[in-house]
Amino acid sequence: MSSPDMSKIKELNEKYEMFRVLNSDVIKGDFLFSVSDSFVTREADTLCGSEILEGYNPPFDADSVIAFKEAGGVPIGKTNMSEFGTVPYTNGPYGIPKNPFDAERTCGGPSAGAACAASLLDIVSLSLSTCGSVLNSAAYCGVYGMVPTYGKVSKAGTVDAGSSVDRVGVISSKSDDIVKYAKILMESGDGKKSQIKTVGIPKGVTDNVSDDIKKNFERNLEILKSLGFEPKTIELPSMKYAAIACRILTTAEASTSMSRYCGMRYGKQDGDYTLESDEFFTSVRTEHFGTPAKEAILLGSYMRMDGTRERYYNKARMVRELMIEEYQSALKECDVILTPTTESAAPLISETSEMTMVESFSADRFTAPPDLAGMPVLSVPCGYDNGGMPMGMMLIANHNEENKLFDFCETWNKQFDIVKPEAVL
Repeated sequence: MSSPDMSKIKELNEKYEMFRVLNSDVIKGDFLFSVSDSFVTREADTLCGSEILEGYNPPFDADSVIAFKEAGGVPIGKTNMSEFGTVPYTNGPYGIPKNPFDAERTCGGPSAGAACAASLLDIVSLSLSTCGSVLNSAAYCGVYGMVPTYGKVSKAGTVDAGSSVDRVGVISSKSDDIVKYAKILMESGDGKKSQIKTVGIPKGVTDNVSDDIKKNFERNLEILKSLGFEPKTIELPSMKYAAIACRILTTAEASTSMSRYCGMRYGKQDGDYTLESDEFFTSVRTEHFGTPAKEAILLGSYMRMDGTRERYYNKARMVRELMIEEYQSALKECDVILTPTTESAAPLISETSEMTMVESFSADRFTAPPDLAGMPVLSVPCGYDNGGMPMGMMLIANHNEENKLFDFCETWNKQFDIVKPEAVL
C-alpha cells in the first residue's frame, strides 16, 4: 500500500466531518483503517464524542486495534460518533458526519463517521455497535457492515454505553474486507463453508417502511429465489418491542457507567475544588456533558428506580430473553433471517434534529433485535432509491454461525454492483 494522500483526506474531512481527529503521522502499511472515537488508541485521545473526556489519552490500544495493527494495518484517525453512542443520529460538538451521497443527509449515530470513512476513503472501519449502529450507518452510506456474535470479539479498550449490548463491528465498501477483517477480530471460529438454502422472512417485515425500501426488498427476494434461496415466512412477535427495550437497557447501563465521569478520576478536571462533592460533580457534568448524555443519564436512572424498574428495565430484559428464544426457534425452520436494514434511506440532518427520542429510536427497528439478542448479523448494500440514496438489507444467523454470513457476503457481492459516491478518494 502506498502512503495515503493526507491533504486530500483532510479536504474531504472538512466537508464531510467523518473524523474528529486525523493522525499526524500515517506511515505505509498493508492497509488503512479508521477507529471510532469509542476505542482507546495511542495515537490520539479518546473522547467518545463528549467534551467531558477531553484530554483522556491512555498509553495503550484497544484489543481490536492491536489485532488490526498486528495484521499490518495503520490507523488513520478517530471517527466522529454520537455522544457515548446514546442516540441514533450524531449531533455532537466535534462535527456531524455528512452522508457521502448527499451532504444534507445523516450517516447515523455511533457509527456515523466510521461508515462515512469506509464509503469515501475505501478503507476498513472499526466501530462499536449500539442497538445496531454499525448496520444502520453501513446501510445509509451504501457499504457492508458486520457484527459477530456477542462475546466473540474482545471489547477490552472500548468505552461502551450499554455493556450488555455493545459489540465491535467492521464496516467496508468491499465484501472481501468484511470477511477478512471480521475473522481477524474474532477470538474463535472455523473455516467451514455453511451453505444457506432457506431464508426466513419475518411476517409483516415491510409494514410501515418507505415505498422504496419495500419495493427494493421485494425485488431482492426475487433475485435470491433465482439464486436458489427459498424464502419462508416466520414469526418474530417480540421484534416490535426490541428497539425500545434495547434503548431502555443501554440507557440504564449508560447511566451507571457514566457516573465515573465526575471530574475526579475520570472526566475533565477543571471544576471548582472549593465546592462540596455533590455540587462539584454536578457542576462538572452540567458543563461538559452534552444533551444526549444528560438525557440518557436521566432516562436510565429513571428506568432503574424503585417503582419503575419492574415496569421498564425488567420488562426490557424479558424482551431480550424472548427475542433469543424466538430467533433460535425460527432458525430451526430456516438457515438465516432476512430483513431490511432500515425503514428508509438516510433522513435529512435537519429532520433528525427535530425528532423526539421515541421517533429517533425507530431507526433501530430492524437492527436492535439482533443486537439485543447478541446474534451475528450482516448488512449488505442492495439498491438505491429514486434520489440515488443507498439502501441495505440485513442477514441474521444463529449464535456462532458467522460463516453463513461470510458465504452470503461473497455470493451477494457477485450479484450487486456498489455505486461509489462522487466524492470518493
